[in-house]
Amino acid sequence: MKKAILIPLLSISFLSYSQKVLVGLNGGILAPSKAQKAGLLVPEVGYKAGFEVIIKLYEGLNLRTGIDYSSFDFSQDFKVTDQNGTFTRNVTVDAKVNYVGIPIGLRYVFIDKVISPFVDVSVSTMAKVSDKYSSSSSAFAYAKNSSTIISPSGGVGILFNPGKKIYATFLVSYIGQLQPVYQSPVKAYYNSIGGIFSLGYKFWYSINIFFRHDRFRNGKYKMPASETASIDKNIWWISAGYFTRPIAGRPF
Repeated sequence: MKKAILIPLLSISFLSYSQKVLVGLNGGILAPSKAQKAGLLVPEVGYKAGFEVIIKLYEGLNLRTGIDYSSFDFSQDFKVTDQNGTFTRNVTVDAKVNYVGIPIGLRYVFIDKVISPFVDVSVSTMAKVSDKYSSSSSAFAYAKNSSTIISPSGGVGILFNPGKKIYATFLVSYIGQLQPVYQSPVKAYYNSIGGIFSLGYKFWYSINIFFRHDRFRNGKYKMPASETASIDKNIWWISAGYFTRPIAGRPF
């Protein structure tokens, strides 16, 4: 008696999505531009801190996003005089507004080295989370600030790659605002130069989906009538998963 031989007819389709990702914490100092030093509300040194995610799009080109917390301080001490120029009193104004923002930007890393320069541009949508305002004069007792601000920025920085898993960056950028932080008693912007340091982890993220069709068919051997029933089976396999691993090779 001859035994049937199953001939596998295999077809496979494959879908894969794999990216390098940087995830880290950042923070730094905001120094207001000198052009804003005159006025009722004068910007003081502030700070920014947050969480960043950087995803590689192409060789050297990356998408940057995350969440930022920014604190903007304002103050002013000035003298009030009457119509004759005679001093009447001192007025002190102190103000602070805190925002949470979501930046969306692009970063381009120029060379593949342990220390690599890059350029960075982004736009952040910022929402107010808290504010504080005080004045020693009733004439300036009321202030209105913006609940949302669009903040574009651009700068240059250095990417450090001390190992396969850890990265660090230092970014110096100009941070502008399309809306003022305070709308009254005067319009006050907080355009600044930021020095931001970040530290984080590098890894791969990959999603793989397989569609496999295994079809087994009778080998067409001559068999007794009792065994000539065709053996024909279809089996479909679908699998998906992800993995992470340290990055080797070109930094972002």
